[in-house]
Amino acid sequence: MIPRALHLNLDDAWRDQPFDLPIVDARKWGPQLRFSGPARLIDKFYRCLNTEGYLFVGHAESLFGLTDKFRMIHQNNGTAYQRIEATV
Repeated sequence: MIPRALHLNLDDAWRDQPFDLPIVDARKWGPQLRFSGPARLIDKFYRCLNTEGYLFVGHAESLFGLTDKFRMIHQNNGTAYQRIEATV
């Protein structure tokens, strides 16, 4: 299987379309996570991931206190956030 990589524009390409991605690399989105509507960004990242997908943010960033849609995974000096499937 060939992995796919997408470069997405937050305002145009992400409307309501799920991408079912295994990984979203948001390491360069640090300032936006802190200052430009973090809840909106996190929701978009969540919708792009598959049900067990991982979100990577910069080493100085954290989702602590911003959302309960991800759980933090810390392993081998690295940190990622795994999507938590919503329960109804």
